[in-house]
Amino acid sequence: MAAVIGVNFPMNSVGILPHDFLGLPDSVIAEMMYANTRQILTQYEVKLEMKKSTTLSIMFRPFSDLTPSKMEGALRHIRNLIQSGNYQAAITECKTLMQIGLDGMNYYQTYDRLFLGGSIFCGYTGWMMYVLTLILEIHSGIVRRRVKLDYKNQTVSDNTIISIFACIGLVIIALLFVQSLPWTNYLYCLIPVMLWLSVCLRFDILMQAYRYMLDMKNMKEFIIVVITTLLGLEILVVGFFHREMFSVGLVLMAILPWISSKDNNSKKQTMMWSLSCLLVSIFPLLPVVVGKRDLVCVQVGGVAVVFVTVYHHVTRLRNQRDRSTIDDAIFIFQIICAIISTIFSGYIVSVGMLLWQHGISWCILVCSFIVPLMSRSSILCRLNSIFISFSSPFILLSISYEIIFFVVLGILLYNWLLTECSQYCHLSKSSKVKQKLLENIDFNPSTKGISSSSSSQKYLVISDIQRAFYFIFIILTAFFGTGNIASINSFDPASVLCFVSVFKPFIMGSLLLFKIVIPFLLVTCVLQAIRVVCQVPVQGLFMIILLMSDCMALNFFFLVQDYGSWLDIGSSISHYVIVMCMIIFIMLLYVLSHILTSFRINLKLFNKRSELL
Repeated sequence: MAAVIGVNFPMNSVGILPHDFLGLPDSVIAEMMYANTRQILTQYEVKLEMKKSTTLSIMFRPFSDLTPSKMEGALRHIRNLIQSGNYQAAITECKTLMQIGLDGMNYYQTYDRLFLGGSIFCGYTGWMMYVLTLILEIHSGIVRRRVKLDYKNQTVSDNTIISIFACIGLVIIALLFVQSLPWTNYLYCLIPVMLWLSVCLRFDILMQAYRYMLDMKNMKEFIIVVITTLLGLEILVVGFFHREMFSVGLVLMAILPWISSKDNNSKKQTMMWSLSCLLVSIFPLLPVVVGKRDLVCVQVGGVAVVFVTVYHHVTRLRNQRDRSTIDDAIFIFQIICAIISTIFSGYIVSVGMLLWQHGISWCILVCSFIVPLMSRSSILCRLNSIFISFSSPFILLSISYEIIFFVVLGILLYNWLLTECSQYCHLSKSSKVKQKLLENIDFNPSTKGISSSSSSQKYLVISDIQRAFYFIFIILTAFFGTGNIASINSFDPASVLCFVSVFKPFIMGSLLLFKIVIPFLLVTCVLQAIRVVCQVPVQGLFMIILLMSDCMALNFFFLVQDYGSWLDIGSSISHYVIVMCMIIFIMLLYVLSHILTSFRINLKLFNKRSELL
């Protein structure tokens, strides 16, 4: 546009003039291209001087393809071509020189990327090694006491290590200060020094772990679990870009029990686990849920919710010692809410929603948090109550196959719980025995039951690595099972029509967030049950999850891109932020799931008070 109206090119423009669109003589185009070339090279010179002024002369690495002497010679050559009338050659030389100039600008723009990337990589690895030492010291049972090894006392002491790292830190501070670099560079460079200092001071823990591993009987099993977990994490990383990879991971999870020698489940239970994994693996292959409401899928999902919960409730009553009328009344109320939600989903398509129907929808949403707290706190009873309670608002917020995915996800989580229960009842492989056991185990440590969180095991075991990985895999499958980052950005208002019929961005966004959180909450509640049944230490389990999250975050850090479409750039940053914040989000979910599973509103107390009045 600047060439068309005859003004100077924008000073900070990095564009190359598309001269093919201009019907002008070659002489004029050659002069325009020459001016465009000088304008870009001027920016290149500015970048060069800025980077040269903030870098030590002995450490400065100039862009070898375009030194000042080469640039002057190239401009002189183009000027001679124009003066001699060889315009086409001059235009070609301008294009070549401009491209080299743009490459040089990108070189100086990203001059410190390798250095800063290396610093952040050292920070990540140092943090992960420090967390690993904490796991080994507190939760592994390997380190019985903190004693300095003999060889360490003979070679280097803690004071010497501190002095070495202090010197490294002072040298880094001096180099950064001389180059007048931003204060953020100090953080990037000094935090890894502090982390690796902490790791080196705890080096005796790593050596004790190494010696223990050499004598460990199940060393082969440990190595296999670690390698398969790392491969599974890589599948998750690829799954952020290609949802189909979650299907691949689920298929592998379905096959794993059949080739594992440590499986304590019956063939029927193993078959149910594999079948549930294969059913869930279908959904990442389906199109992303965005667009017109599919009434058939929502209605089928609502019927499936009622059928699955009724079947589970009837099966559970066979193993229940004392039957409570309050529990039956709560269950009937939850079934009625699910049926009403299924009916209301049909009203939206046919006649729309009235004001009183919006009020009932909001009441169902509020009751989904309160009603589970009234049920018994035994594992199967409370989990079934949580599932049916949150299914009702999920039906109201569904526009396609999401509710069917929610039902299949619940079946997978139930089979996961039964599979992990085999680690607790080694003597029995019967699913009925496991269900009876789970019916007698209580979430609340204050109640009398076979197990409680207060009697959890002291140390982590190898199978806890697999539990942590399954949790991360299933919770990410719950996130990407019906959509991806792009589908979440393109919010469809049709999913909130049961609650609001006018445009209210804050309420609509909150409902969308609630819909996304519901599957996460269900997965976390099941993890809470597994923790109680298998007596897993909470802090150690979260440290393993933290390590896995950091491994994925390190992958996404190197996958962040600053080129391509805005969607590609935004998605790469979103993936990195999601994994970075995942551990914080999981901790918040765990607190909420602990309230939903352990806290109980005792209705018997209210009945006694009413009788006294």
